[in-house]
Order: sequence, then C-alpha cells, then structure tokens
Amino acid sequence: MPQVTKTDDGERVYFQTWQWSDNLPTYQTNLFILIPENGSWKVNTSSTTYRALRKNELSELLEKSGYKNIEWLEPQQSGYYQPIVIAAK
Repeated sequence: MPQVTKTDDGERVYFQTWQWSDNLPTYQTNLFILIPENGSWKVNTSSTTYRALRKNELSELLEKSGYKNIEWLEPQQSGYYQPIVIAAK
C-alpha cells in the first residue's frame, strides 16, 4: 500500500512494485517516490534485484555457519508481517 510522509517540503507518497523472475528465485523491486512540485507531481524511481531465500535454504546456511537452535516465527506468532528467524551462535 502507498505510504504518505510529511516533510518540511510537503507530503511525499511512497510505494513499491515487485516483479518476480519466471525461472530464477529473484525479483526486481521498484521504489516510486511522488513529490508535489509546482501544482504537479515529480516522480523519482529506483530499482534493485533481490535473490529470495527459502526458509530451508537460510536454515541450512545458518547451520553451516555454526548457528544452533534455529527457530522460525510466523507473522501470526510475532505480529510482524514477515517470518523472523532466531538462531544462536
């Protein structure tokens, strides 16, 4: 959902779009920032590509790095919108 932030220069509107690759575990995220300027809107954009990790992939990497007691908290448990991993070294 778009987010509206008030700044000294007025409001700014932020939102993202995500485009998943068809054959790779990657996605491109595009950040849009709308800034009011002279009765119109100026749009700034930036984009980057991320590699998505599955929980089992991250758990394996943590184990190989010496982490123990790996635990996953789901959003309904933590109240955060994404899973959270907890591990001890």
